[in-house]
Amino acid sequence: MAIISIDLNDFKIVNDTMGHNVGDELLCDFAKILKLTFEKYGFIGRMGGDEFIVILSGHDVTKVKKIIREFNNNILSFNTINNKKYKISASCGYAIRKKDEIISLKEVYKKADKNMYLNKRELKLASNNKEVISK
Repeated sequence: MAIISIDLNDFKIVNDTMGHNVGDELLCDFAKILKLTFEKYGFIGRMGGDEFIVILSGHDVTKVKKIIREFNNNILSFNTINNKKYKISASCGYAIRKKDEIISLKEVYKKADKNMYLNKRELKLASNNKEVISK
């Protein structure tokens, strides 16, 4: 089982500079990308504000990274073909609980969330637009 923690980057800036109506539109567009990417693999939930969670069953590290890459590609495609006032960007982190591992879902989520914040920091430090996936 894997958990992916996802945070919409710069959402507050969009709300503060473009207004809450545009922020709401951004959230709706982001939800469509989440659904397009993750619905076929597992459960999608909103933790609050601009934070989301995806729970996947039976996936290994390679598959989880492939799914996150698909998500990043879907965001890139959205930004390329849509003429919006904003560009969507997200940070992702994941954690995997192996079948024989005795660890609560809460602990798996905490690891995924910690990794998401590491990814957010790495993206801010990156000097180019290369893809960064934090475990």
